[in-house]
Amino acid sequence: QKQFAVSKTRFQWVLNIDADEILSDELIEEMRQIDLEHTEFSGFKLPIRHVFMGKVFKYGKEGRYYHLRLFNKTKGDFNASAVHEKVVVKGMVKPLSNVILHNSYRDLEHYFQKFNQYTSIGARKLKEQKKTRGLVVCILAFPMYFIKHFFFYGNILNGRAGLVWSYLTAWYHTVKYLKLYELNKSG
Repeated sequence: QKQFAVSKTRFQWVLNIDADEILSDELIEEMRQIDLEHTEFSGFKLPIRHVFMGKVFKYGKEGRYYHLRLFNKTKGDFNASAVHEKVVVKGMVKPLSNVILHNSYRDLEHYFQKFNQYTSIGARKLKEQKKTRGLVVCILAFPMYFIKHFFFYGNILNGRAGLVWSYLTAWYHTVKYLKLYELNKSG
C-alpha cells in the first residue's frame, strides 16, 4: 500500500508518518530548514520516541530510535516486508535531531489485539527461516528477556510504564517462540 501511495504522490520528496505518530513542533521547524531542492542527501532519518501508558520514553531502545521517514522518491521506496516495512534509498542519509512521538497503543486492550497478530506473524517468519526452540527454553527465556529490557536497555528509567513495557515485551518474545514451537510440532 505504501509503495502504491508513493507512486501516486505529486512531489519528489515524501514524508512517511503513521496515524499513531505526531511530529514535534521542533521537528517540523527542523525539517523546514532543509533545502530539499539542493540537498546532497537522499533521505533523512527521524528519531522516534515511544509513548506508552501516557509516558514518553526517554530511555532505552524505545527512547530514541531512528527510521528513514523523509526521502526522495526518485532515490528510494519501501521494501516489500509484510510487517514493519521500511524505506530503502540509494545515497546518503542524514539523521535529524528532533523527535516523532509514537503512540502505538491506545490502551492495553489495543496492545493485545496487535500482540496476537504480531506474535503469529513473527512465529511464521521464524518457521520460514527454519528456526526451532524447545518448550523449556521458551519458558525459561522469559525472565532473561525481562531483565534485558528492564535493566540493560534502561526501561527502569522510564518508571512504571517502563516496567510494564519490559514485562509485556518479555511476554511477547515468549509467546512468539511458543507459537513457533506449536507450528514446528504441528508440521
